[in-house]
Amino acid sequence: MADFEFLRVTPVALQRYLPRFLGHDPAFADMLQTLSDEHETQRQYQIETVKQFFVQTATWGLSDWEQFVGLETNTERTDEERRNDILARLTNPPSVTLDFINRIINLYVTDGTGFAEDHPEDYRIDIEIPEGKYTKLDELKATLEIYVPAHIGLQYNFTTRLERTFTFGGQPALQHVYLMIPPAKRQTAFTDTIRFAGKVVFCRVDIKER
Repeated sequence: MADFEFLRVTPVALQRYLPRFLGHDPAFADMLQTLSDEHETQRQYQIETVKQFFVQTATWGLSDWEQFVGLETNTERTDEERRNDILARLTNPPSVTLDFINRIINLYVTDGTGFAEDHPEDYRIDIEIPEGKYTKLDELKATLEIYVPAHIGLQYNFTTRLERTFTFGGQPALQHVYLMIPPAKRQTAFTDTIRFAGKVVFCRVDIKER
């Protein structure tokens, strides 16, 4: 990655190019400082402009990159997330291998530990994502669909933890509590405490989604 310092690595100070005694004149010194500040402003602007030519350092130029690769601009997302999508679109693999898919996966996994497992007998690839380490699953799916052949199925394996607490009330004779668990999720329900208030029993049920 370039350091973008060009020919200068320190702020502009025009006084260094002139005889020192000229700086003793207050009016001349003020003029030099004003010109130096303006030169420094322009230098920094040039650096920022050049950074937009590289996806890894682009900021306000990301929208141009997104237009170039056919992505919609969403400024509510972070610059890093937008860069990952652009880089994924710019990747041009000679063939779609597991190594290539792993690189795509880890554009969206914070610690780079995601991986893919091939199951050719089932025409399926398992996408393994560690718990709490992914950023945008929707963008990951959209990116993989670009490169993975249509006849190969993708199975995403990841864990999301969501804790909820419910309170139920009923007569003491009530022996069972029925919970409707969506079939698409694996959940664990367990009672924490039971307390009595007159003839009504209250049962708190904690649910953890996985």
